[in-house]
Amino acid sequence: MDTLPKIVIATDKFKGTLNTEEAANAIKNGILMRGMDSRCNLDTLKENILIYPMADGGEGSLKVMERGLQLCGKESHIENIENVNHLGEPITIPILLYNNSTCAFIEMASICGLSLVPKQKRNLLRSTTYGFGDTLRYVIEEMGIRDITIAIGGSGTNDAGFGALTALGFRYHNNCVFKNRDFAEFMENITAIEDKFVAGVTPHLRDTKFRVACDVNNPLLGESGATMVYGAQKGGTPEELQRIENSLRIWAKVIEEKYGEGLAQRPGAGSAGGIGFILNSVLGASLSPGWELFSRILGLEKAIASADYVFTGEGKFDKQSLSGKLPVGIAQICKKYNKPLFLITGTSELPAEEIYAAGFTDYVELNKNISERSAFAHTHEKIMNKVYKLLKDRKIL
Repeated sequence: MDTLPKIVIATDKFKGTLNTEEAANAIKNGILMRGMDSRCNLDTLKENILIYPMADGGEGSLKVMERGLQLCGKESHIENIENVNHLGEPITIPILLYNNSTCAFIEMASICGLSLVPKQKRNLLRSTTYGFGDTLRYVIEEMGIRDITIAIGGSGTNDAGFGALTALGFRYHNNCVFKNRDFAEFMENITAIEDKFVAGVTPHLRDTKFRVACDVNNPLLGESGATMVYGAQKGGTPEELQRIENSLRIWAKVIEEKYGEGLAQRPGAGSAGGIGFILNSVLGASLSPGWELFSRILGLEKAIASADYVFTGEGKFDKQSLSGKLPVGIAQICKKYNKPLFLITGTSELPAEEIYAAGFTDYVELNKNISERSAFAHTHEKIMNKVYKLLKDRKIL
């Protein structure tokens, strides 16, 4: 083949098996295997494959941000601080500093991420964002940062920012004391929020600019909201989820009475168990899809505009994926430039017609018709072989 195509790979992690770079390299190896089979010039083909490990705001976002800054020629470094996770257990948290340490990037999943607590220890009613809020306070007051970008996906919390605001100095009119009880019980009795104590705890809060990378665009409340869509996977029982939903309605009313109506129904308000709601309404943060933020940092759209083929992927593709996750974000860019897009996924819970309707040219499923025990094994080889077969069947290369 005289002229080889330019191929862009922009993939998320395959949770539990491969990180973003490993997944991207597996796709690349499948392309090279096809190139070897069709006797392409492999050196040229390698040069034509551009890898953009991506994140959508969840786990791995800090690493993607760090790499993006490197690609832009900007210096950055990580400082570790001590705080607590969503169950109050001590942890070490990485903070990425850049622009001469005037800007910070924080990954919520590294503070109160779902993966930080094993399933048997998860307790959604006692999981709060206090450690996350205290981390914000530390970065603002102790580190002197006034420009903070936050990736909020992958959280193990569903308190809609109650704990975070408490850590920042907000207080509530309430006829009962919290004292580490479940937050839903406390929220049910809140009648108003008071911010006069913030000046003593986080005096520079109002001087700080916040940007938020969301991995989903759900509202806070309702059947498509934070609790009903994501609460179960964070360990909540049906009874607990209903209690939390009821308490969040009271919480949303209190917040909206002070900061404006309709905030709870904004896209992204339900991200990370509702922390998006508080960051946007109370702290004035701008909310944007994580894939959009990172594609800007990495210059991904420009690369796709000049590509011949694009590959993306994630471990599981389901209805949640259609709510602002990375592959669908990549599909939006590809649609803009009329570029073929191939989806690689471990498991798909959507029918083929919905996948095609979302903007994908074709897709491959790694674990179709295999046992759960085998699903997480040999993922690199599975991706490589599936990509090779896809390209061969379509007579690409």
